[in-house]
Amino acid sequence: MANELLTTADLAERLKVTQITIRRWLARGEISGIQTPAGWRFEEKDIQAWIDSHRAQAQVKETTND
Repeated sequence: MANELLTTADLAERLKVTQITIRRWLARGEISGIQTPAGWRFEEKDIQAWIDSHRAQAQVKETTND
C-alpha cells in the first residue's frame, strides 16, 4: 500500500482541529510535513506515529496522576 499524502485541510479534518492549528504546529516543529509548491503535505505514516506518541504520553500522565 502506498503511503498516502494528506493536505493541511485533510489533516485538520482528521484531527478535528483548524488549519491554523496545523500551521502553528508546523511552525513550532510539533509535526513534520513536506512543503510543496501546492502547499504542505503530510505522510500518513508520520501522522499516525505522531498520534501514537501523543496517545502514549497521555497514558503516562494518566498513570502518574492516579
